[in-house]
Amino acid sequence: MVMGAIAVNLAISAICLYLAAKLRVIGRKAQKAARAVEKAERSTYRVLHRAPGAIAKAHRGTGKLRQKHAALERQWQATQQLLELVSLLGRLVWGRQWGRK
Repeated sequence: MVMGAIAVNLAISAICLYLAAKLRVIGRKAQKAARAVEKAERSTYRVLHRAPGAIAKAHRGTGKLRQKHAALERQWQATQQLLELVSLLGRLVWGRQWGRK
């Protein structure tokens, strides 16, 4: 009877020892995975924590570019109108000169 109890205890101890070794391996793998995730998180944070400021700065720059584009568009239209007027006046002047000859 005592031998049976000792055998059962030894079997239970061997199973527990086996499970402890497996849990230790799993724990090491989990630690390694956690370190990799933490490293990736730090790298991602390092890259992205400045993103909101950069986006806001780019948004302001885009607004300024739109304003400049609108001003240049108005200047372009005024220049086109002036060239059309000069062209019309030129045709009138040249037309009169050619008509006199």
